[in-house]
Amino acid sequence: MFNLSNLNYLKVSSKFKIETSSVLLQLLKVAPQLSSITIDQIMLISFLDDDELCKYLNKTIKKLDLYYDINRSARVFNNYGELRTFCKTFSNIENLRYYIDKKTEFIFVLNQLSKLSHMTAFVKTSDNRKSVISWIKNELTNLNVNYSIEDHRCQNLPYDSICDCTSILSNSNVCLQYTCITKRREQTCFPGRSTVITENGLMKPLSNIEIGECVLVINKENKLIYESIEGFIHLKRNGSFSFLLINIEIDDHRNITTSLFISSNHLIFLANDTELKNSLFASQLQSGDHIKYVYKNEIILGKIRNIDLTIEEGYYAPLTPSDTIKIDNVFVSNYASVNNHYLAHNVMKIYRWWIYLFGSNKNNENIHWLLKLSDRLVQWCISDI
Repeated sequence: MFNLSNLNYLKVSSKFKIETSSVLLQLLKVAPQLSSITIDQIMLISFLDDDELCKYLNKTIKKLDLYYDINRSARVFNNYGELRTFCKTFSNIENLRYYIDKKTEFIFVLNQLSKLSHMTAFVKTSDNRKSVISWIKNELTNLNVNYSIEDHRCQNLPYDSICDCTSILSNSNVCLQYTCITKRREQTCFPGRSTVITENGLMKPLSNIEIGECVLVINKENKLIYESIEGFIHLKRNGSFSFLLINIEIDDHRNITTSLFISSNHLIFLANDTELKNSLFASQLQSGDHIKYVYKNEIILGKIRNIDLTIEEGYYAPLTPSDTIKIDNVFVSNYASVNNHYLAHNVMKIYRWWIYLFGSNKNNENIHWLLKLSDRLVQWCISDI
């Protein structure tokens, strides 16, 4: 038996499914200090017809982090009745990260949850981006909310709408004024918990990898080899960042499942890409796609089961001579943002000369100016192709 009396945070992985609301209720009862939960949004909403559970959630949970399978075609909230129940259940919430189907639901939640001090919203909409931002601006103005909206246009980079409480009614928790910002998410590549295989066969998290260590990669002949880490394009050891959580199953071994943590704009190779020239952004993957997976030192087919969004600690962008690397048993490119691995590989030769002459900084939080210049060169080349 486990003592959960001091548990204050619970994360329900996408690999597991809580079958009934009573299971979650029992968890809340044996963990009286629990105040923060990360859980699948659709699963949680399906439990909100349990009145006793709703009372416990209302009383205890102050921070709610919801993830959602972006390949789902179903609506997040089936109707406004579900949305009202959600807002009533979490009327005492102070920090919320969630998904909605309509821009109007964003304003509805903002109005209902008066104790919010921080909110991150993902709006699933097929509407024109300009019209959505314009509408949100007008509505926030009508609510007398101070806001700042930045419209960054960059393919395959998701955007977050973040609202912080900037004015609270005296002697209460009622928020009088919010400041909302919509901005492009940082390029994050892989979290610190993502693993690589070192030359001695050990699995090691990126957060513990040093420049010069040899790790498993795949070369242009589609063979497994070990190469040294030349450096990090950029990294940030501290802070929480958004990643795709790609759940994978092995076709010939149905009982084996694993997960890949990767940024949405990072390049990944499909299983049939034998020349490593047709990579695509992770955000373009769909359930059922096959990718290059390593199982017992062989490259086999890994089938994508579903894709969620998650928050993880830190980010790392390792660089190897072949510009590939095995991350969480999946072969991926070293590159992000540019949808042409082969072109990026050739342009990166400029930066490699810099590393050869001046060395690489292992604490490089910002992308080097030479890399930014190289990225612009790649974008220019792509625009002319």
